[in-house]
Amino acid sequence: MNLFTARQRPPALTRLMAGQWKKGAIPPKWDGKAAEKIVNWLEKVLA
Repeated sequence: MNLFTARQRPPALTRLMAGQWKKGAIPPKWDGKAAEKIVNWLEKVLA
């Protein structure tokens, strides 16, 4: 299913579809537990 024709496609989507999007990376010191830390902090603050 195509939502846009090539002429209607937003420029960012055109770059993405052409494989010209920059590659992501995991930030330094990332431990994958950000959500858990935020919830723990909210529980302490809102308790």
